[in-house]
Amino acid sequence: MDGTLVDSTTGVVGAWETFAKTYPGLDVKTILHSSHGVRTADNLAKWCGITDPESLKDEAERFERAIVDTSENGIKMLPGVRSIMDNLSPAKGKPNQQWTICTSATRVYATAALTAAGIDHPNDFVTANDVHQGKPQ
Repeated sequence: MDGTLVDSTTGVVGAWETFAKTYPGLDVKTILHSSHGVRTADNLAKWCGITDPESLKDEAERFERAIVDTSENGIKMLPGVRSIMDNLSPAKGKPNQQWTICTSATRVYATAALTAAGIDHPNDFVTANDVHQGKPQ
């Protein structure tokens, strides 16, 4: 989703800068070079040292809210996405066409990001909430 359908770069940078205030010593530039496509909880465990499952869940939600809140220019739809999404529409005469979005983001963030970018999305899609292990790091 991020980097394929939407650009949330401003928000992600802002969220890491916000978390650097809570977790001193975070090197945002280093994190940004290796965190794309990795589940938020996995990144927070790795970079912030959060091990308690409940704290990790809470902080992941806080981080993803910060992405939306610190996106000064908004979460934007990437070029070309509108025409692709229009072609996937059942109104295009393809009522049986099925597609989904898979993302390492949580369902709450994915829904917020797609909505903020003006992208219609399926009611059901695959998110970090649906898997036990994220992408290999």
